[in-house]
Amino acid sequence: MTRTRSIALATLLSISSLAHAAPSIEVGFSPEGSARELVLKTIGSAQHSIQMLAYSFQAPDIMQALVDARNRGVEVRVVIDKKRN
Repeated sequence: MTRTRSIALATLLSISSLAHAAPSIEVGFSPEGSARELVLKTIGSAQHSIQMLAYSFQAPDIMQALVDARNRGVEVRVVIDKKRN
């Protein structure tokens, strides 16, 4: 589960719509669940594109948020290490 949260952070850092916004930093802490909430909020607010790199990915709610983003016209690209090596 910790890897999923690390991957989620990578997602936050790669959402291009943030590049056009005023600089800001938001922190999510994994054990209390705020990292997941932050990732879901950020994916939900994406307007143009999301690029995600992952070693392992097993979060159904984040996957659904990515599908929902794609359905509303956001370009979503995800690269996952199939062999985890």
